[in-house]
Amino acid sequence: MHSPDEFSYTQGVKKVDMFTKPSEATSITIIAKTSIWKDTNEAKSVWQEAFKGAITNETDLNVNNLKGYEITRDESGTNSKMAIFIVEGMAYEFDYIGADNETSFNASEAIFDHVVNSFNVK
Repeated sequence: MHSPDEFSYTQGVKKVDMFTKPSEATSITIIAKTSIWKDTNEAKSVWQEAFKGAITNETDLNVNNLKGYEITRDESGTNSKMAIFIVEGMAYEFDYIGADNETSFNASEAIFDHVVNSFNVK
């Protein structure tokens, strides 16, 4: 776990953790930042518009009594999943990117799902 150099702590970013598995060309990134959205529904609307045409699946989440939103998307053959929770003015974003093939994406998808489904704010 580390805070990757490619992230700058601007625009309200408070913490970034990244887990990578180079052998599978996958990564899971968790970003905690000040939210620009008032709630998860607003974030959902923005994501639906921003990723229009690329979303292959979307799910409303309820994890530890926290409402969230998750999408799976395919952009030019690269699969990814994103989940977001807006809690007390903070946005907690989870990003999972697989390489440009189904096998790579499936390799760590269960780990991503476990991380998202374990989310809690103390």
